[in-house]
Amino acid sequence: MTQDQCPSTTGKKDPSTARPLHSARVLPTSVGAGLSAGARGKAYWRSLDDLADTREFRDFLEREFPSGASELLEGSRRTFMKLMGASLALAGAATLPGCRRPDHKIMPYSKNVPEEVIPGKAEYFATSMPLPGGGAEGLLVESHEGRPTKVEGNPLHPINRGKTSAWAQASLLGLYDPDRLMDPVPGFSEEFQTEVEGSQKTVEISPGTPTSWDVFAAWAKLHFARYDAARGAGLAFLVEKKASPTREAIKARMLAKWPEAVWVPYDPLQSDEPVRGSAVAFGRPMREVFALENASVVVSLDRDFLHREPAALVSARGFAAKRRPIGVDDPMNRLYVVESDFTITGGKADHRLRLAPSVIPAFAAALAKAVLGKPGVNAAPGLAAAVNAVNLPQGVQLDGKWIDAVADDLSKSGPGKSLIMAGPTQPASIHALVHALNDALGNSGKTVNYLPMGDEEAVSSVQGLKSLCELIDAGRVKTLVCLNVNPVYDAPADLGFEKRFASVPMRITLSVDNNETVAASTWRLNGAHYLECWGDTEAWDGTVAPIQPLIAPLYNGKSDLELLAMAIGEPKTEGYELVRSAWKARGVGGGDAGFEKAWRRALHNGVLSAGAPGAAALQGATVSGMIGGMTLSAGPSEGSMDVVFTVGHLADGRYANYAWLQELPDSATKIVWDNVALMAPATARKLGLVPEKETVKKRGAPMATVTIGASSVDIPAWILPGLPENTVVLPLGYGREVCGRVGLGVGFNTYKVRGSSSRRMATGAKVVRSAGGGWYNISTTQQHGSLEGRAIVREVDLPAWRKFGDYALSRKDHYAHDQTLNFAEQLGELTHGPANISIYENPYNLSKADP
Repeated sequence: MTQDQCPSTTGKKDPSTARPLHSARVLPTSVGAGLSAGARGKAYWRSLDDLADTREFRDFLEREFPSGASELLEGSRRTFMKLMGASLALAGAATLPGCRRPDHKIMPYSKNVPEEVIPGKAEYFATSMPLPGGGAEGLLVESHEGRPTKVEGNPLHPINRGKTSAWAQASLLGLYDPDRLMDPVPGFSEEFQTEVEGSQKTVEISPGTPTSWDVFAAWAKLHFARYDAARGAGLAFLVEKKASPTREAIKARMLAKWPEAVWVPYDPLQSDEPVRGSAVAFGRPMREVFALENASVVVSLDRDFLHREPAALVSARGFAAKRRPIGVDDPMNRLYVVESDFTITGGKADHRLRLAPSVIPAFAAALAKAVLGKPGVNAAPGLAAAVNAVNLPQGVQLDGKWIDAVADDLSKSGPGKSLIMAGPTQPASIHALVHALNDALGNSGKTVNYLPMGDEEAVSSVQGLKSLCELIDAGRVKTLVCLNVNPVYDAPADLGFEKRFASVPMRITLSVDNNETVAASTWRLNGAHYLECWGDTEAWDGTVAPIQPLIAPLYNGKSDLELLAMAIGEPKTEGYELVRSAWKARGVGGGDAGFEKAWRRALHNGVLSAGAPGAAALQGATVSGMIGGMTLSAGPSEGSMDVVFTVGHLADGRYANYAWLQELPDSATKIVWDNVALMAPATARKLGLVPEKETVKKRGAPMATVTIGASSVDIPAWILPGLPENTVVLPLGYGREVCGRVGLGVGFNTYKVRGSSSRRMATGAKVVRSAGGGWYNISTTQQHGSLEGRAIVREVDLPAWRKFGDYALSRKDHYAHDQTLNFAEQLGELTHGPANISIYENPYNLSKADP
């Protein structure tokens, strides 16, 4: 059963002695007056300056317009506003010729535009957006006179249910980006003969001169035909990793025609360890589909499941469903987080433990020993013996009471009422162990379900890229086609991919935006934005949805589906026909008779079919064998540090030219328009990286050099309390060298030190103060604005809620108005303020009070 009091606080306080909290808000005298206190008298602060509570900080906080505010209108900020104005102009008058509806039917429009379509009145279309690294979101896009203007979540799509991620919201900027590719551009000279209207015509292309897709199609017909006799030998495709039934169908036809061709799905952010761990646990790679709404106790081992995952919207919704106690008897879940970064998930935790990523496996092993020793836990045969045989490394010290409390909470929650998960920094053995623990706790099929991974999803991006590099070195790649990837920028540093890429004779790259790989290609092809093309997606939970265009391509770009069909010489290369033929082959609608009805319904609803995840059978013997051979790390040290590579607002870097995302503050540091090397205060002190001349008015950081193996990067060092010692966190996706005007040169490219590891972390790093010192100014919103004495957060323990949650305080305010405060209102500033009386009557309660 669910416990009222957290096990780790049992014995430290007696909930029966708690008092009504409206009478117990006392600010501790040991903290500054600028700090806020929670219901338990615990002080909260948002920065180290806030904690120090200096006069300078208080002056900065309370000024309505901080010093230098007027300077924001000058220099680079003014230039920035000019660029934003240019993009808006391009979205309007500059693109009027392209703002037309596609030729094929999209819903809700029929062949002829309905008479009820009124200028200024919005129309809505359902579509879907593929996510970086896999998965998708189902969207409902608002359109005015043929122009998409706003993205929202599709209420009928199981992933979104009306909500969206920041990536989906900002994706509209990519459509109207004035810096996007606009024409196919060759990087070489050539003359060739092509047939036009029954007669031969000579076509000449020259380097750097924009041409048309018709010219490229004529050239491609001749070029790719040369590989027919060799069965595709010498031809390679490096493609964005995504789940698309239509692309799978075209790929199958391509490999049937060219069986010797190489197909490499690539995602620079992929961690191979979850794939390997699930393959060991279940006999084949499986995808986890969480049902957090069923979990009373959740344990996360370095996994930010509420943010930046393909199913983050679903996880956040399910987690929040157990966090809404309306009545005092309503249950709540409890979240334990062990992590190496300070994530949104960690910020929501009831209990958070900071550990270096290389130490978390030792914690997982210790937790497994404690859990498997509890009564009622039905582990696979041999698992307990294998776990008990694992020895903790010498020097690693773990909080035994913390571990026992978590294990006790997991076992007492009951079968199928808990959930354990592991993140991308953890090895395959820990992922396999987590699957086994969930099975032992009865969670499989209840709080976690599984779907088989597709072939492309399960393949290793790093190993695929390594194999491609070997083929390039052997001279066996003559033409390399890159589809919506940027390996020149984000490939592992130790592969030296940029030089290898340049050695390929013919390099064809399709991309919506300009990037480093496009600049190094011999054919630069302008791709179609997802709002301009036909396609389909498969979401994390297996839901298949259509991509339908809301607008004809502004610059006549092509999708990856259309380019592939063009390359293999198919007679129909339009995305509309490609998707329809692929769906017909899948039996959509039960045959030709029912296809049109199913097609129209899918376009209208934005969903073709829902997934069917379920339980999976654990292979206990293989998991026990892997656990038995597991070796644990002693953890990092000052001279050999752990590095965690994180995914920020810019994803893998593809969204660097999206100003909304650059302007969006980081969840932990509130830094904008930059990335920094994050470290704990104690680590910064040992390395001599504590800011020396930083002021409240002008934030900055000393420059540090991070070295991993033979690669180094200079990057500002930023102190973030809550991180483990001897651990550095490096956000990816910044430091673009070929990009639009918004993202060019913003931040630092941390891919330069990310090697070809199968995990999203590295060990053995050295961090020193950069030669010659150096100081870097940082923009952060962490200390902006004053709360005027109001609490940053309001908190209460569950036992106190259950005792006093239904207590209402009725009284007269200073103006003799009747005032009733519920439990939440008693925790805040309303305890000493007048009743909230509106000048209007509330139509829901027919009163001016309680608006």
